[in-house]
Amino acid sequence: MAPTAVLSEAVSHGQHACGVVGCRSERLRMVTGFVRCGLAAGDRVWCFPNGRRSDVLGWLRRDDLGGDDAVARGQLTVLSTHESSLSGLDSDPDRVIDDLCRAVDEALDDGWNGLRIIGDLGWAIRGRADAQPLLLDFEARIGEILAASPAAMLCQYDRYRFAADTMLALAGAHCAMIGKTEIPLSEQLTVSLLTGMPGLRLSGEADLSTRDILVTALDAAVEGESDLHLELSELSFIDSGGARVMLRTAGKLGPGRRMVLHRPPPSLTVVLDLFGETTTVVTVAGQAG
Repeated sequence: MAPTAVLSEAVSHGQHACGVVGCRSERLRMVTGFVRCGLAAGDRVWCFPNGRRSDVLGWLRRDDLGGDDAVARGQLTVLSTHESSLSGLDSDPDRVIDDLCRAVDEALDDGWNGLRIIGDLGWAIRGRADAQPLLLDFEARIGEILAASPAAMLCQYDRYRFAADTMLALAGAHCAMIGKTEIPLSEQLTVSLLTGMPGLRLSGEADLSTRDILVTALDAAVEGESDLHLELSELSFIDSGGARVMLRTAGKLGPGRRMVLHRPPPSLTVVLDLFGETTTVVTVAGQAG
């Protein structure tokens, strides 16, 4: 699935968002925006960032969000990742999921409109060799639960703790993405999430040296129900093998879905014309100069 790029303030009930951060200021903006929205909506808010509780409360004070009052009335809980429910993610993910589901019910019983959770999952599984499959399984399961729940979750990841292909796969397990949506997979090829439509922007060169990267990016984007849009105006080169990867991906979309290529380079449309019998699942919208 290709997540939609949004602001942290726009995450709402039923949504499971990925927040990619790389510095303290990015983390601060993401946390305060998410908490501000949750408190204003009358939700209970759980905040489990990578950092000290006092630091987070200090951020909320500087933004005049009334964090101390919200804590006192039971609307806001701020704990470090290691003190929170997420601390069991590396050993007992089933318990973590049960705890989060129970917390939603408790929030409603206590008179709140729902529950919003923001936490740093990358630090919750620090040191695990199997971090990627563990996180992907957890994210897929929690996403299904949230979709039918008066709850929202923003999972923070430090972009410097994960390889780019892993970060792309993790982003694809969410319905929305906040933060720096450009994921530099190599010096030759960059993949960015589109804003306002499901899909990706490809920049640079897609050739044999970046073939695995292209496959990873497109495989992460095929889930969902909408057409898959690819913005290609900044794609300077793509070889016939890359074109075949696109066509194979288009074939995985299923009935009623199409791959829409926006402003592809002329060389790509020439290659696609050569594969004419397989291009019925591809629509070209505009042409690069």
